[in-house]
Amino acid sequence: MHATTHSSTYNPRDFRCKVSSNFLVLTGLLFIASVAHAAGNSGATPPPSFVLDQCKHDVMTYQKNLEELRKTLGDKAAQEFADKFMTKEQWNESLQRDGYCAIARGLKAARLL
Repeated sequence: MHATTHSSTYNPRDFRCKVSSNFLVLTGLLFIASVAHAAGNSGATPPPSFVLDQCKHDVMTYQKNLEELRKTLGDKAAQEFADKFMTKEQWNESLQRDGYCAIARGLKAARLL
């Protein structure tokens, strides 16, 4: 009986090509990771869209609840309630400066969500 022989033979040139292409891929991945890490350390990096969507959803839920309060107790009572958390001016400034997530965190901290 014959021992099965493999038809492939070792070719040093193929090995070098595979190593160099793998090296290029690895180098590219490391570069992308370092850029992403540098961007992740920036204070101005926006949160991922799913986080932003959740923050916006939380703020909209608060506003819906405030609207229900306005319908049942009236404008004055709803405005007084809202102003205890944040005035309209503070709300607008915070929204422009810090975004929805800062307001959502404040609402959660005040147990309004």
